[in-house]
Amino acid sequence: MSNRYAETFEQRGHPYDQAMQWFSSCRDLEFIRLFDQIDVKGCHAVLDLPSGGGYLASFLPEHSSLDSVDPSSPFRKSELIYPIDLENLSLPENHYDLVVSLAALHHIDNKSGFLTSVSSALKPGGMCCFADVAANSGISHFLDKFAGTYNTTGHKGSYLEIDAPYPGYSSDHQLKLVEHALKPCPWIFNNVHEMVEFCRLLFGLKGVSDHKLQNALSQYVGFTEATSTNGAREVHLLWELLYITFQKTLV
Repeated sequence: MSNRYAETFEQRGHPYDQAMQWFSSCRDLEFIRLFDQIDVKGCHAVLDLPSGGGYLASFLPEHSSLDSVDPSSPFRKSELIYPIDLENLSLPENHYDLVVSLAALHHIDNKSGFLTSVSSALKPGGMCCFADVAANSGISHFLDKFAGTYNTTGHKGSYLEIDAPYPGYSSDHQLKLVEHALKPCPWIFNNVHEMVEFCRLLFGLKGVSDHKLQNALSQYVGFTEATSTNGAREVHLLWELLYITFQKTLV
């Protein structure tokens, strides 16, 4: 089974990470919503699966011990980010209070095996939260029909269904479903130029004009102007993700 995530970000990991460094707060709501159903203060052992360039760390309490793993070498800039095979996970059993997977599952074919490994890795009472693009959404069409046309890797995601259980989920996993919900998590920028530049880098787009990219974002995703709490003008790209949270049952 091919590792599409690793193959994709071996090629596109550097510009993706550059986007996340240059516009470090624009996706904050994506991360914050991971903890809607989770008391993160009680999470001591945490796994970020996969971690990209280690963006989750700033959202965790200081006392948390974070394991960051990613199969793509451009993201492993630090010795604290370890390699892993997402299609054939090998994780310590009964070890983690929290496992997080953000915006990666549409690159993973073995979703059932992924869930089985995560369940085994959780302590009884531990939580996992997966967040990803929903199937047949405007965002999935933007990624597959537009971004995949203008990046070097193409894009054909295997997306989670809004109205269907997580693939392969059963009582054998010893997991109780806590939440399965599509949630808004807009990306926030100072202006349209920043939005376009961020998306160009994040998705590794080449040979497409700013105007064409802006129009595609408007068509598939949507964006709007807003006013921040301090009165500044902002541009909100209307991103949304499907958030699925499980808790491991007590033995």
